[in-house]
Amino acid sequence: MLRVKPFQSLPKQIRCRVWSLRGVMTPALKPNVPLDKIRNIGIIAHIDAGKTTVTERLLYLTGLTSVVGDVDDGNTVTDFMELERERGITIQSAAVTSFWRDHRINLIDTPGHVDFTLEVERCLRVLDGAVAVLDGSTGVQAQTLTVWRQAKKFKLPCVFFVNKLDKPGANFAMAVDSIEQRLSQRAAATVVPIYDPSNSKKVTGLVDLLAKKYLDLTNHKALWNNIDTQSHEFELLNRGREELFTRISDSDDEFGTKMLEHSGDLADFNQFVMFTALRKATLSKELAPVSCGTALRHTQSVVPILNHVLDLLPSPMERVVELPDAKFVGLVFKIVHDKRRGQLSYMRVYKGQLKSGSTVDNLNRETQETGLKLFTPFSDDFQASPIVTEGNIAVISGLKDTVTGDTLTQGKLTSSSILLTGIELPDPVFFCSVEPPSTASIHAFDRALKELVVEDPSLKTRYDAETGQTIVEGMGELHIEVFKERLLREYGLNVFMGPLQVGYREVIDAPATESAHVEDQFGDQKFKQSCSITLRLEPTEKDTKFTKLEVDLDESATQKYVRADWLKAASEGVKNALLNGPVLGFPVHNVKVSLKNLTASGGKVNPSLIAACANECVTKALKASGAHLIEPVMLVEVTVIDEAAEAGVNSVLQELTRRRGHICNVQQQDTQGHSIIIEARVPLAETSGIAASIRSLSSGLAFLHMQLLEYEHVSPHDQAVIIERYYQGRGKTDF
Repeated sequence: MLRVKPFQSLPKQIRCRVWSLRGVMTPALKPNVPLDKIRNIGIIAHIDAGKTTVTERLLYLTGLTSVVGDVDDGNTVTDFMELERERGITIQSAAVTSFWRDHRINLIDTPGHVDFTLEVERCLRVLDGAVAVLDGSTGVQAQTLTVWRQAKKFKLPCVFFVNKLDKPGANFAMAVDSIEQRLSQRAAATVVPIYDPSNSKKVTGLVDLLAKKYLDLTNHKALWNNIDTQSHEFELLNRGREELFTRISDSDDEFGTKMLEHSGDLADFNQFVMFTALRKATLSKELAPVSCGTALRHTQSVVPILNHVLDLLPSPMERVVELPDAKFVGLVFKIVHDKRRGQLSYMRVYKGQLKSGSTVDNLNRETQETGLKLFTPFSDDFQASPIVTEGNIAVISGLKDTVTGDTLTQGKLTSSSILLTGIELPDPVFFCSVEPPSTASIHAFDRALKELVVEDPSLKTRYDAETGQTIVEGMGELHIEVFKERLLREYGLNVFMGPLQVGYREVIDAPATESAHVEDQFGDQKFKQSCSITLRLEPTEKDTKFTKLEVDLDESATQKYVRADWLKAASEGVKNALLNGPVLGFPVHNVKVSLKNLTASGGKVNPSLIAACANECVTKALKASGAHLIEPVMLVEVTVIDEAAEAGVNSVLQELTRRRGHICNVQQQDTQGHSIIIEARVPLAETSGIAASIRSLSSGLAFLHMQLLEYEHVSPHDQAVIIERYYQGRGKTDF
């Protein structure tokens, strides 16, 4: 008997060769696709909901691939990193262009893990709609809530796909109800399951209420077929349409009237009227269409999602975006580095078109970039393109000064031109030291850090002058692990990593006003320059970090006007000083800084002198005001299933309480009590090893998810303990 080895067990060289022969069929691009036939869509989900599996089926159905990619086999198109295929998770978003029914679909598969939330957000920023994938056995989960909030932030219409209906415990009605209860989004089924008459929990087929077809899930080669009017499927079609039309009518009186006026079976209802009303409800976010199926077991079950993308989600021309007054406008939302092409920038075109070899203006940096080359992305492969048109996503090489969130333009601008809204960067919650493997690798180490931070803005590095170490900051344990693995695999650097530590913040206790005076000599003539500044620091209740210096000059101020370049330099000095708080050197947040006075020697004072003076002034004010720590608190969600739902809940509750957790909610996911969700607030510092503990207490029948909730004040007693541990970790006893 011939035994075939799993794909991932093959040597890397063979795997790479197999991948190159897989046959990703790059389609012939159609540059003249009308704007109303373009769809920019993201696939979003909680981790392990089957998001990448759904994406692979969509690519296969559109003809982009000749073989269906599988996460377990490690041969997916969108999870192209070796690390992604080994772990079976999405780490980096991947953009792919395909075609369906004469439409161009620019699709982005996003990560599902909370540590890579920024990757999701910067993709949703440039998309026009989303497909949310749910696990049929759990419905809406913790990370679903996060990605849903991100989609709402950018006002994206959304369609849902309830996946894994073949999974034990799958419940389509429960999943739809979870959309309404947990996401506060009215939902309506557009595809309904057919259950086995002898087993009410076994799904044997699907009925597409819009296309009026059914699919036999027991035959993996089956295609969608027309429904016989004398069949059980026809009865389900009419019943399902009645429910769907009623849901549409709740927000569309005109459609409700036409429904009531219709005589005969709803299967014969006017298709154009139905699609028009459902599309209107979807685009206004009054209603979210819900399809279902099992992407892994039957590729055809995701066909309705492809049709939903075209029929129900918006084109670029249906999205309202405030744009700069220029003939071309684009937004860079992602950067990667390619060994052959160098730095590559992903850009969404909002207005006009861009040709290869063009020059663009960067509004954020106030610079020009020339000699650009354009590509159309197909995951990690790029097809050269002479032009990119409005509404599409392209990859650009040759952008040297541009970073994520920058606005690119062409043409004459007016004074009222605006920047496109960029990407909001989250603050890291973990940090650790990182050192190169040898002194000979320092140059390669520095280059690698620079490139990885440019690619992932949620990853930050800094130099600790006290210890002489480089510090890396990230969003979670997995984020830091992936950072280390990428240094090894992509740069050949087996770095030394210190223990993971919690990223606290510091806030001031009281207002303080301080002044500082700085003098220095510049130039060959040793011209003496001086600067005096007075600043006021005030605590704020809103959880924010410093963004700009407020001008609130005293009546006694010697100068009543502050030059723009002086104000910019002072702001930089303030910003740098707030990076190191007086308690343990953590960043200072929730503070308002006002400029009360600024005097300088002559009109040509060096801006660096103003920055240094502002830095010294803030440092003095921080010591005078007093400060204390605030710590990150996680929202911990534990889902306990089957036997553990009854026997293990109390043990889980005790474990969370032992970790300074506050239980927020305990609820049953179904009426039989076979699935119970526990929500708790737990300080991040107390979460070490929590996943292993929960698995042990529940005999492996519990799933845990954590995400940053907020920062809360640390008590004086806990702060003393934190300070002691911090200095002991640095080998200090006199603190």
